[in-house]
Amino acid sequence: MKERDRFPYFREAACEAYLMLGLESEATEEFHGGIVLERLQGISVSTVFSDTCIVNRRKKDIARSNDDCSLLNLQLKSKGYVNQHDRIAELDLGDFAIYSSTEPYQLLCPCSYKELVFQFPKSDLLARLPNCELLTARKVSKANEIGRLVSGSLVDFSRTIGNADEVVQHYMKDTVLDLIATGLASIENSTFELSRPEQHLMLRARSYIHANLGNSSLTREMVANATGMSVRRLSDVFSREGTTIAAYIRLMRLDRIARDLLNDLFHRQPISEIAFRWGFNNLQHFSKAFRNHYRMSPRDYRRHGTPLYLAQPSTATKRKSPQRTPRRRD
Repeated sequence: MKERDRFPYFREAACEAYLMLGLESEATEEFHGGIVLERLQGISVSTVFSDTCIVNRRKKDIARSNDDCSLLNLQLKSKGYVNQHDRIAELDLGDFAIYSSTEPYQLLCPCSYKELVFQFPKSDLLARLPNCELLTARKVSKANEIGRLVSGSLVDFSRTIGNADEVVQHYMKDTVLDLIATGLASIENSTFELSRPEQHLMLRARSYIHANLGNSSLTREMVANATGMSVRRLSDVFSREGTTIAAYIRLMRLDRIARDLLNDLFHRQPISEIAFRWGFNNLQHFSKAFRNHYRMSPRDYRRHGTPLYLAQPSTATKRKSPQRTPRRRD
């Protein structure tokens, strides 16, 4: 490749790998850079390296490509900066920060750099950390004990997740997202709402629920005991969030079931088995709850892949599902 074509090629590759972006570099004539990308189900993992450059996600880019996702940059070499919502995270080796695709952002790499990038649906992180959008462009430092643990684990996962079989990848993705939520929750000395004791309590409760969704005997008493609070106190906290403990457990179970219904790894598994795996032990109750939430039956959801309330044109990103051949009835 001719030297003058390197930077345009890198810019095109970045837009194809991630989102519509604007890239600038002073070294366009002798530019060196590359992207090693693994596209997995529900998450992409990539290693990016290049000479000095500036990445801008502008309003016009968002208008052309409005994928509602979150991204995480973990610095592997030199220094990098993540700028969003008038906040700037200065990332040294091992530090990381998240940013949102639906708001303008800027990534600054003042010298030759290397970084690890995770890209995933924002909804997956919101389910674990309701205030994650308040945490964009906030550094999770490797100097912090939890930050160091999460950073090292993310690097280790990036080295192995692409070589794992599909079943293992499915579970590794959830583990990676749990790690990211844990790292973000560890940020100290901040003024965002999560720092309030009630939000920390909610985070612990949600984390326990996510880890035990498959237990059909999961109760609000178990959640309260795991967080060291009374049922009444914990119920009050959930009430302020506009929900109940039981409703949140039910919603998270339905979300996991919906994901598995669209997962090709489980396309031969009966819907009833998927429901049992995520803690429903009454199929009539499950079918009613699923229909009430997604406005279609589990079988129709598996066949069509888009709930009716998401099927209407809107500014939100619509889920794209591949055409599938009819499958056997459960």
